[in-house]
Amino acid sequence: MLLRLKIKIVGAIFVSILSLFFSGCYTQTSIPGEINRLSYRSHLGKATSFGFQEISRQTLSKYGYTIDRYDNRSSYLTIETIWKLRQPTTSEIVNGFTDSKTQIIISANLERSATSKFTADLFNCSMEIKNMVFNGSHWVEYYNSPELKSSIDKIAKDLKDEYLLNMRQF
Repeated sequence: MLLRLKIKIVGAIFVSILSLFFSGCYTQTSIPGEINRLSYRSHLGKATSFGFQEISRQTLSKYGYTIDRYDNRSSYLTIETIWKLRQPTTSEIVNGFTDSKTQIIISANLERSATSKFTADLFNCSMEIKNMVFNGSHWVEYYNSPELKSSIDKIAKDLKDEYLLNMRQF
């Protein structure tokens, strides 16, 4: 009887530890072009430090976004825009939202396989979108808009194409 109790206790502890392990390792997948509850994320490919900054600046400007800040570290780079006020999309209007604003954050992390001096400046780039809508009393996050997804996909495609074109020059 004491042995059975010990086995049940050890089993319960094992299951608890195992469930904590799996819940801690879970991350939400980020399929390019995916809209989820948290934000919109898209993988953009690889770029050099200079290419990342210059191409991002030009492309964001083309779509009416203004850069708020650059964060340049040795292993990662970040570009963050100011919130762009825009017309609500049809699906946002249908859901009762009166105003909308979007912010773009583009990040570049140093590629871990960059072992030689020729690839030490190669970064993996991604884009995250934050979208807020006004419901009449306060701003709330909202990502269930096919029209928003379409317009953001255009920006992501342009960035992806320009990064790729820039990389081919090397």
